[in-house]
Amino acid sequence: MFTRIRFHLEALPLILGLCALSASASTIIDFATALPPGDLQQSVTLSGITITAWEVSQTNGNTWTNDAVLNNYQQGNALGLGVASASGRSTLGVIRLDFGSPVLIGGVDLSSLDTSAKGEFAIYGSNSAGQPDLNSMVAVASGTNADGKVTLTILINQSFRYLFFVPEDGNYADSDFLLESVTTDSAPEPVSLVMVGAGLLLFGLLLAYSERPGTNKSG
Repeated sequence: MFTRIRFHLEALPLILGLCALSASASTIIDFATALPPGDLQQSVTLSGITITAWEVSQTNGNTWTNDAVLNNYQQGNALGLGVASASGRSTLGVIRLDFGSPVLIGGVDLSSLDTSAKGEFAIYGSNSAGQPDLNSMVAVASGTNADGKVTLTILINQSFRYLFFVPEDGNYADSDFLLESVTTDSAPEPVSLVMVGAGLLLFGLLLAYSERPGTNKSG
């Protein structure tokens, strides 16, 4: 019996190693450090992601204008791409991330310019091309820095091609947020799945062999 148990345990590292190959890999794209500081163009590309800024009407979320520019703000703990709108303006600054195809988005890090308990944001996801009516969409994440935190980690865990980052004035004045980073998770590659399947098959064969009469002389 002890020989059989040892035989099984010796095969476990192989199985665990193959399973590790199939684990999804996370990629963090840090906009704050990867892009130059200050004003950028309306649209830039980083690590295969197209990042574009617009101005969108607060009263009509379907009216988009392309006169906005991205700004990589760098001051103290407030770092990242500008997603800000001052209270009383008729438009909101909106940043869209285009991943090229649907990807699993683990989460985003936002940085608030407000250290006091104010500031409100919304994040929308879509797989449809074009400029959507934000007023008709349901946010995949929204909230405030009500506890005065400067940096917020927002979990998404959904697959989208497009993400829209919007500061919402709501009941708060001067709602200012920055897009600091995004984390994407890749699914296991097909070759990894094949290797795991082969490993499990091998383990099954070893297990069956160890159970054959005459293979365990010390039990």
